[in-house]
Amino acid sequence: MSWKLILWIIVGYLAIRFVFRFLLPLFVVSKRMRQQVKEFHNAMNTAQQQQQAAQNNYQSGSTSAPTPNPPKEKAGDYIDFEEVK
Repeated sequence: MSWKLILWIIVGYLAIRFVFRFLLPLFVVSKRMRQQVKEFHNAMNTAQQQQQAAQNNYQSGSTSAPTPNPPKEKAGDYIDFEEVK
């Protein structure tokens, strides 16, 4: 065998190894990251739309500010119980 053939086999092996161990996983990870970012944006948009819809429903349901509950009156003074013998 010629030295050129052995050299080309080694170079080809290293090139294939580089592609499958570095480039292919890099593309897979970048694709997965793009999908996750897209899902995150969709989730944020959905949450924002729901929040706006809830805020619109709240504003259209009542025109005035809600009144707080009146404070409850105390039933009486608390008397500490002491046992007498």
